Amino acid sequence: GINHKEAVENIILSDLFARASFTPESYDSGISMMLHDYLSFLGSKYDAKKQYFIDYLCETKDQKFF
Repeated sequence: GINHKEAVENIILSDLFARASFTPESYDSGISMMLHDYLSFLGSKYDAKKQYFIDYLCETKDQKFF
């Protein structure tokens, strides 16, 4: 029920408002919290000293998080 131009404008405005609501510190903190929640969801512990994070993700079981 919405035309394409208006939908795109709404998406762009939403993105701009979201970006304006974060400071770099709060954004980084939010990412860290999401990663912690994701690791808890996977049920295993990630050790940055032993493995690259992308390799860890590739080796985890396939589950829907979102």
